[in-house]
Amino acid sequence: MALRRGPLLHAGGLRLLLSVQAALAVTAAVWVLAVVRGPAAFQGDPSVTVSLGWLRGDRFMWLLGGLLFIGMGVFNAVATWLESILGHFGRGGAAGYLIAIMTAAGIAGAAVLPQVVAKHDRRRAMLQTAVSVTFVAFLAIAAVHNAAFVGGVLFAEGFVLLAALPVVLDWSELHAGPERAGAAVGFLLLAGNLGGVVLVLILQGLIGNPYLSLGALSAAALAGVALATGLPARTASGVIQRSP
Repeated sequence: MALRRGPLLHAGGLRLLLSVQAALAVTAAVWVLAVVRGPAAFQGDPSVTVSLGWLRGDRFMWLLGGLLFIGMGVFNAVATWLESILGHFGRGGAAGYLIAIMTAAGIAGAAVLPQVVAKHDRRRAMLQTAVSVTFVAFLAIAAVHNAAFVGGVLFAEGFVLLAALPVVLDWSELHAGPERAGAAVGFLLLAGNLGGVVLVLILQGLIGNPYLSLGALSAAALAGVALATGLPARTASGVIQRSP
């Protein structure tokens, strides 16, 4: 959950900021505990047993996992280090608003793009577009440091990057089938969160040089282009043959 830090820090310092974040975390935890204590909406079939062994040799799932590793990693790295990166160009004060623009654009993209992509079965094309835009976006920011320009670039970046998550999760469910959908989504989210940690740490080591930091984000996106190209062009060709 993203929380603007500036107003809270100015109003009550770090103690107030941490108190508000702790309250939100506790509220979310209580909510989750209340939900899981209730009866399941859909009862599982005890006669169906699903092994995770199928994931080891499933190239399709590993490609999707790699894309989420990069996508979530890039977003987390930008949210964490954008202020420091832009600070080298004298634009650090705008970072909070720019991250908000990127996030809002991502919410809009996630609300619009997945349905269109699914309707026309253009999932691979959408994922290729997302990582390609990411590659170009951070090279453009490295070249032009104007805050308005960076805001426009991050709007476009957020619009396609965050929309890629529901596209990937939807495709994984179609690929794995209903019995394996939970395992597939869990695997992908673990890969994405791992990327969120790894790319943040990589940028931490490069943060002294903004061009290296932005270049690392573009390099990660370029790897994503290669991964997306390895996916099947259409959904039907990506469905696995499930064992009985």
